[in-house]
Amino acid sequence: MDPVQDLAEVLSLERRLVAQMQQLIGELPEGNAYRLVLERHIGKLEQAIDQLEALHREDEEAG
Repeated sequence: MDPVQDLAEVLSLERRLVAQMQQLIGELPEGNAYRLVLERHIGKLEQAIDQLEALHREDEEAG
């Protein structure tokens, strides 16, 4: 297994998950309990994606 390829696949899946969560959030009414949980969770997921992408860029630059 190639760790770089695995990371790229994980990041792709994470981005798709964020897109699906955003769509679901948009379909739920304001104040809905599920929407509130998703809104809190999506921010954490986006931060994790950003951190993984930054680490990946650092690794690529380091060679």
